[in-house]
Amino acid sequence: MPPRNEIVLVRHGETEWSRSGRHTGRTDLPLTEKGCQQARAVGALLAGRRFGRVLVSPLARARETARLAGYAGEREPDLSEWDYGDCEGRTERGTCVRGASCRTETAGVLGTETLIVPGVESTKRGGRLNANGA
Repeated sequence: MPPRNEIVLVRHGETEWSRSGRHTGRTDLPLTEKGCQQARAVGALLAGRRFGRVLVSPLARARETARLAGYAGEREPDLSEWDYGDCEGRTERGTCVRGASCRTETAGVLGTETLIVPGVESTKRGGRLNANGA
């Protein structure tokens, strides 16, 4: 039987802002204790799995999640969070840009979201990663 090709995606554990519903983009917040527990739980779920390559965002919360799960990970800038601009650290109900409301729309696919705020980085940016890591 030929080897199986698969991609496993893991989101970082809880931070203070993710717990309170704040938009957390480039602000480098640490994991909460619950976030550390979540990372260790992911490690238990993935125990014994070997991966050809493990990539992590350069943010500390992602690197710490990988470490606590038992993976060193290679920093990949293209895995950085969105730039939420003036909405960084605010909730959807908070006022962001000239009275515009921070809100997200769920696309209905694996919980993906689109942020609707003028002047904020597009969520449709292209990535350069492919299956060969190029």
